[in-house]
Amino acid sequence: MNTALDPTGATAAYLAKLPKGAVETAAHYTQGSHWVLVIGKLAAVVACLIILRSGILPRIAAMTGSRNRQNFAVFATGFAALLLQALLLMPWTFYADLVRERSYGLSNLTTGAWLTQSFITAVAGALVGGLLFIPLYVIIRRAKQRWWMWSSALLALLIALATVFAPYAAGLFNRYEPLQPGVVHDVVTDLARQASLSGEEIVIYDGSKQTDRYTASVTGVGGTARIALSDTVMRDPVDIPAIRAVVAHEIGHYKHHHLLILAGAVALLSCIGLIMAAFAFPTALRLLGGGGVGGISDASGIPVLLAISAVFTLVTTPVVNTVMRLVERDADAYGLNLAREPDGAARALLATTSYRAPSPSRLEEVIFYDHPSIESRLRVAMEWKAAAQGR
Repeated sequence: MNTALDPTGATAAYLAKLPKGAVETAAHYTQGSHWVLVIGKLAAVVACLIILRSGILPRIAAMTGSRNRQNFAVFATGFAALLLQALLLMPWTFYADLVRERSYGLSNLTTGAWLTQSFITAVAGALVGGLLFIPLYVIIRRAKQRWWMWSSALLALLIALATVFAPYAAGLFNRYEPLQPGVVHDVVTDLARQASLSGEEIVIYDGSKQTDRYTASVTGVGGTARIALSDTVMRDPVDIPAIRAVVAHEIGHYKHHHLLILAGAVALLSCIGLIMAAFAFPTALRLLGGGGVGGISDASGIPVLLAISAVFTLVTTPVVNTVMRLVERDADAYGLNLAREPDGAARALLATTSYRAPSPSRLEEVIFYDHPSIESRLRVAMEWKAAAQGR
């Protein structure tokens, strides 16, 4: 007769496999990341202050010509504001995204590759942002006091589109190719069929170029799904149960439309942020010292909006993280029921300890964690295993 599994004891047994030094390093990295988040937002506000007080944006707007070219002036001003902010933040992001990550063994990027990616991201972001500012300022000029209402509808649509198509932007920095036939291809195909995915495409990409993180994703539009595995999951010895668990979890995100749920939550928060921006703009403008800005309808005040956004996104971080933890819980449950690999899920979770402290305090988890803690997810997996043994 089999002895009933004790989920608490099984969870503790898995956590005991982690070297003490690795757990301490993970805790230092995770807690440091909280400060990186806060300092990054504050640095963004300081960058906005510098741009405003330099007076460069009104000069750029004036160089665009007559009032009949307002839309071009908005684009030029928005492009310049976003690009200047990225450049001013470059020393900080260089430390936070490369130097610090390297010090913990979490980045494989060369300095040249990081600079190239950062430049492409900054220019592309400035171009897209500059274009998106055009309809925003058209609405501000025409809707007057109710600009935030119409802008909210526009922003919600843009966030939904960005959320759906953003995963495909990864092709800018990584090479994707079909996963060759073999055991891994077979088990992933089997999971896709069990989940009733149609027209699935299974690819592998060179994720190890950036990081050693054990990861995969499932994306798709119009009823087709692309299952993408980082090459990090293929390193010897290949853990088939862990791969099954990870892919099943990601299929859960896809099947339950978690990207769209997250987009809806972010869109709702963004609408609240626009209302806040409408009321806070005069005060923020005065505090930042943008004396040459004629009001919220003046595109030279874009740095004020960016500063308000930085503060708002920092304050609402716990809200966004809570929504993300909820969808991660749901994907965990789906993945366990689909793959039926609780021990594979446990081993995959232990592989994330290098960048996520396994047992944070409840307050730390609520405020800063966008995934449930490793310890709590291990317990869920072991509870599922115990329940399965009893059936």
